[in-house]
Amino acid sequence: MKMKRLLYLMAAAIVALGLSACHTDCPDEPRDVVDNGVWPVPADAGDESYKPGDDFFMYCNGGFWKSAQVDESKMDINCWVKVEVPRLMDQRLATLNFPSLEKMRSDIARRDKATIALQQQRLQQAKARVEALQTPEEAWRLAAGMMKEGYHLFFNLMPFSHNGRIALCIAGDVANEYTASILKPEDNLAWRLANDPQLLTQVRPLMDAATKSIDAGQWPMLVTIMQELGVAPENAYFAGENPPIVQQGQTEAFTNVFNTIQNFDVDAFKENILLPAIMADAVLFSDETSLTQEELVNIISKKYLRYERSKVFADAYVTAEMKRNALAHCEQLRETFRQRIDASTWMSDASKQNARRKLDAMTFNVGCPDQWMPEGLPDLSACETILDDVFALRRTQLQFNIILAGQSTVKAGFLCNIANLFDLTDANAFYALNHNSMNILPAWLMEPYSQEGANEAYNYASLAVTGHEMTHGFDTNGSQYDWQGDLGSLFSSETDRQEFLRRSQLLVDCYNQFEVLPWSLPGVYNDGAYTVAENIADLGGFLISYETYLRYLRENGFTGEQYDLQRRRFYLAYAWQIHGKYSVKYAHDRTLGADDNPKAKDTHSLLRERLNGVVMNTDDWYELFPVQPEEKLYRKDGDRVRIW
Repeated sequence: MKMKRLLYLMAAAIVALGLSACHTDCPDEPRDVVDNGVWPVPADAGDESYKPGDDFFMYCNGGFWKSAQVDESKMDINCWVKVEVPRLMDQRLATLNFPSLEKMRSDIARRDKATIALQQQRLQQAKARVEALQTPEEAWRLAAGMMKEGYHLFFNLMPFSHNGRIALCIAGDVANEYTASILKPEDNLAWRLANDPQLLTQVRPLMDAATKSIDAGQWPMLVTIMQELGVAPENAYFAGENPPIVQQGQTEAFTNVFNTIQNFDVDAFKENILLPAIMADAVLFSDETSLTQEELVNIISKKYLRYERSKVFADAYVTAEMKRNALAHCEQLRETFRQRIDASTWMSDASKQNARRKLDAMTFNVGCPDQWMPEGLPDLSACETILDDVFALRRTQLQFNIILAGQSTVKAGFLCNIANLFDLTDANAFYALNHNSMNILPAWLMEPYSQEGANEAYNYASLAVTGHEMTHGFDTNGSQYDWQGDLGSLFSSETDRQEFLRRSQLLVDCYNQFEVLPWSLPGVYNDGAYTVAENIADLGGFLISYETYLRYLRENGFTGEQYDLQRRRFYLAYAWQIHGKYSVKYAHDRTLGADDNPKAKDTHSLLRERLNGVVMNTDDWYELFPVQPEEKLYRKDGDRVRIW
C-alpha cells in the first residue's frame, strides 16, 4: 500500500513538472500576464452620464469638456496640439541657443542711422543696376543674379520629387515677407497676385507638382534664369501642369502669369519684378517699417531658419534610441498594413500588388535626418547689418536647394522638406504625396504622446498618428500617386477604383450624419465629402495601430480578462489623445467656413466627430463597450465601412 502510494506521488510529481514546463515554454497556454505600466488618462477625464454608444467622445472626454476653458468670443480650442504641446516645446526651446537668431537680434538692437544708411546705400546701388538695363534678356540675367545675392523676387525655386529625385520648378512666390503687407500699389503685378485668392492657392500645391521640363522655345526667360542660377537642365521644371491646379481649372491663369512676365519689355520687367523687391527691402529694413524688432525677427526666422532651428533642436532632444524605437514601431505598422492589404476582399491581386509596392517603398522620416548637410546652415559672421543677415539667409536656402537637386528623394527628401516646408519644433506629422514619405516630427515621440513607463495600450494608441499618415498614401488623394510619388493611379482597373470610391462615399455618408454641436449649433452638420481624406486616414490609422497592439498582446501571452482590459484601454487611450474643447465659433467656422476667413474651413472633422466616426466603424468597440442597436452610433455589421 505504501509502495502504491509512493508510486502515485511520483507520478503526480512528474505530471506537475510537465505542466510546469509547458506553462513556461508553450505560448498558447494561458498565463496570468498583466500590464502594470502607469495609466496616464486622468480618472475624471470622462463623463459616464453619456452612453458609449450615444457619444463615445463625451463618454471618454466629457469631464475635460466640462472643466476646460475656451474663449467663446472667438475661434478657440483647448487641446494638446494647441496648448500642452506648444507649452512643452517652448520649455525645451528656452534651453537652446540659435546662433543666427541671436546674431539677427543683436544686429537689429544695434541698428542706428549709420547702419540704416549703409543698407539704403546698397539698395540704391542695386536700383542703379536695374535702371541701367537695356534689354529683356539682360533683365532676366540680372533677376537670377539678384536672387543669388539674396533678393526675394517674385520668382522662386520650389523643390519637389520627380522620378525618385529632387527637382526644382520655377514658380511665382507671393507668400513672402513683404508683398501684401508693405507694398500696395494696385498697378503692381506682384501685389495683384498676392491679393488674388485664386492664384494664391497655387503656391502650396506646387510642392506636390507633376510638372514638365522647361521648354526652351516656349520659356526662354525661365531657361535663362535657371542657367544663370546654375540649375542643371535635367533638374529644371515649370509648374504649368500641376494636377491640383488642373483640377481647379487654374492652369490657364497660372500659365498666363508667366506669359505676361515673359512678354514684358525691359521697362515693364524692371517695374513689376526687379524694383519691387528692392523697394520692399528698403522699407522692411528702414526705420519706417511698421514692424517691431521682434516681429521682424520672427517673420525672417520662420521662413529662413527652419534648418538651423531643426538641427539645434534635434541635437539636443532627439536621441538615437528614440529614433530606433520609433522606426521599429513604424515597421510593425507597415507589416500590419501589408497584412491588411493582403486580406482585403475588394481589390484585385494586381491592385494589391501596386498597394504593397507603394507601402514597401514608403520612406519613414522619423525624428530627424540621419545625417545633416552643412550647406544648409547659414554663416552670418561676416554680416554687418540685419539686411546682410537676411541676404545671407536667402542665399543659403537658394544654394541648398540647388545642391539638393538631382539627389535621391529617399536620401535627401527629409532635408529638403526641413529647409523649405517645416521646422522640427512644429507639433506636426504629415504624409508627403510627392515624396511617398511619412514624416513624424519629434513632438510625437515625446510627452504627452509617448510616455516612458506608461501602459502599452497608451503608447500603442499614440501610434495611430503614424498609421494615419501611412494611410494618407492610400486615401482619395494618395491613391492618385504611385510608389515614387509621381502621378499614377494605385488601382490596376477601373472596377477597383470605382469600388474604392463607393466605399469612400459610404464614409462620407457616415460623417455627414454628425451634428457637430447639437446643443449649440442645431442643424450644422459635418461635411463628409470635404473631410473624407482625413476620415479615411483616421479610420485606417486606428485599425493599423490597434491590430498591431493586438499582435503584441497575443505574443506576450495576454488572455481572458486582461486581454479584454487592455483592448478597452486602447480605445480609452486613443480617445484621450484627441481630447479637447472648442468654442461654438470654432466649431461653426471649421465646419462651414467664415465670410471673414474663407480658409477657416478644415479638411479635418472636429475632434468629437473624428473619434465617434472611427469607433463606430470598428467591430471590437461593439463588444468591449457593449453598444446596443438603439444607441445613436450603432451601425449594423454590414454597414460598417471597411477600406484599409
